[in-house]
Amino acid sequence: MMRASVVLLGIVACSSLVPALHADARSDRCARDRSVTIAANAQVRVYRDRPQLEGARVIACHRATGSKTRLGSPLADTMHQFGGRRAIALRGSTIAYTMLLDPFPEESSGATELVRVRLPFRGDGPAFRSAPAASLTISESTPRALATERILIAPGGTVVLAACQARSLLYRGCARPLGKVRIVAAPDSAFLPDQRFREPLVLANARGIDPRSLRLSPSGTHAGWTERGRRRSARLPTG
Repeated sequence: MMRASVVLLGIVACSSLVPALHADARSDRCARDRSVTIAANAQVRVYRDRPQLEGARVIACHRATGSKTRLGSPLADTMHQFGGRRAIALRGSTIAYTMLLDPFPEESSGATELVRVRLPFRGDGPAFRSAPAASLTISESTPRALATERILIAPGGTVVLAACQARSLLYRGCARPLGKVRIVAAPDSAFLPDQRFREPLVLANARGIDPRSLRLSPSGTHAGWTERGRRRSARLPTG
């Protein structure tokens, strides 16, 4: 009798989980068949849509509302290409990522742009054409585009990244041997189009920096990295 009661309780407990699981699935409006997650947190999912197809789109989706935006897509006669899995950071519903402009130009490589967008918002257009999104150029056209190896969002909204000369336009990792690595910090004012705009601050630009060593301090006010085996740090700009 005791054994039968235990089995019955187990069945009831399991059955009670089913509605909860279905409710969780329904509340996440970003679930998509045949998609591959690139980055995710409790509020946002970034995924590659139908990756088996050539030219698959990279989509950022707000879980609670289903609001979406494409991270890099064709625009007029140019191509805005998402910078890759290491080129994106999430904090809450804020997304920061880099993309390449004209990644296949005829004469020179494309520029590298930093984009910051906050979800949710209405519409399903490219982030760089939507009002809540803002972008800035961190590298003009050079012999080789910059590859973002690490990108972070501080609690105050400042975006900091480590970038290096790319190995090639098709491969976004750093060229070898590793040359100069640039640590760039962009506060809120760097994303403003009016007179309040302020250029992003280059915290470091030197050889010997490990681009993947970039970290935020526990308070989120400083960025730190390893340069020639020693830890360096700098205060992040605000405002």
